[in-house]
Amino acid sequence: MNSNIQIEVFPASEGDAFLLSFDETHILIDVGVYNTYHNFVKARIESLAKDLGKIDLMVVTHIDQDHIEGAIELITENGSSTEPSLIQIDQVWHNSYRHLQFSKEDQLKEAEKEILREIISNGKKHIKQTSNESQEISAKQGSSLASLLLAGRYSWNSSFQGEAINLDSFDNVSFPNFSLRLLSPDTSKLERLFKKWEKELLKKKYNFTFSKDKIFDDAFEFGLLMGSSTEEKESHKQISREKIQWDVLLSEDDEKNDKSPTNGSSIAFIIEAQKKKMLFLGDAHQDIVIKQLENIKEESEDRIYFDLVKISHHGSSNNTNTKLLNLIDCPKFIISTDGSKHGHPDLSTLAKIIQNSRGNEIKIYCNYLTQNSKIVEDLIEKNNNNCTIVYPSEDGVLKIEV
Repeated sequence: MNSNIQIEVFPASEGDAFLLSFDETHILIDVGVYNTYHNFVKARIESLAKDLGKIDLMVVTHIDQDHIEGAIELITENGSSTEPSLIQIDQVWHNSYRHLQFSKEDQLKEAEKEILREIISNGKKHIKQTSNESQEISAKQGSSLASLLLAGRYSWNSSFQGEAINLDSFDNVSFPNFSLRLLSPDTSKLERLFKKWEKELLKKKYNFTFSKDKIFDDAFEFGLLMGSSTEEKESHKQISREKIQWDVLLSEDDEKNDKSPTNGSSIAFIIEAQKKKMLFLGDAHQDIVIKQLENIKEESEDRIYFDLVKISHHGSSNNTNTKLLNLIDCPKFIISTDGSKHGHPDLSTLAKIIQNSRGNEIKIYCNYLTQNSKIVEDLIEKNNNNCTIVYPSEDGVLKIEV
């Protein structure tokens, strides 16, 4: 089936940034880090706007820095939704503090506000330290994405009546020429994120008043950004080179699970357009994805066919196991990472994707040449696997036709 669907995978360091385009529809999924936006995404959307294009939907899957930092820059520079400086954005999907499942009081005490200001300040310092930019430039990030969306009066989660992007509220959302089936998060995943936030606050003060005050959005996002990249550090261990063999990779522990509450809150969905079906998993946990795919599979005895799958959490073995892969049949996979923080993509994930193809020809699209992608390329050649790893052209942007 012919289509004109194109996916642009931008260099996003260890993060994600995708532009999905077909007909006159454009969907932006995450915006990576500071450099991703300023070096790649900004010029692309300026070109799009010059051709009278717009962003029909912008999805910020979750609040980890490598997904949200570029989005903060974009909305900061775009300004108001009614008079955008760069491009029209019809709707934004993004879960922040105000969307978590709990009741809120209306009044904050000044002492509590001071604690929140300290959290915000420390979060900004963290961004300055982890971004490869000067403090002067990074200081532009004065508000969270949530505060910027409110101030700019963007259509925010309007497909969910302004409430959380939550599987328990709606699982199917239709747009004029595409539809989305939500796979993650659900209420339990969002509650886990709130409990993490509550725990952070209780370190500072007992019985904190939860308020609708704008300062909470800033404190929530900047505060959780500080810890979002540390939870997986010990779970990804390099396999010694003498053990890098196909059977060893395939036999690696398949029961590991990502325990990060921020990743668990990640928005994951199936998008259908032009009779094509694509799976975008953000950094979602595999348990909720497997459950939803099993529900879909009840309608058919065969594996679920996707024209393209964006693998969860940059190819981490904690988010993609054999059980998940056995549910799907797909010729094209995307893995977005430079491998700089956790050594992603994991070798076992790559091997299991290839093994799951059952000898059918597949392509794995990587937006960076990493140590592990190169190792698996060598193994593919050695084992005559019917797989090709595809890298970006000289401009650094990976373009995929679906």
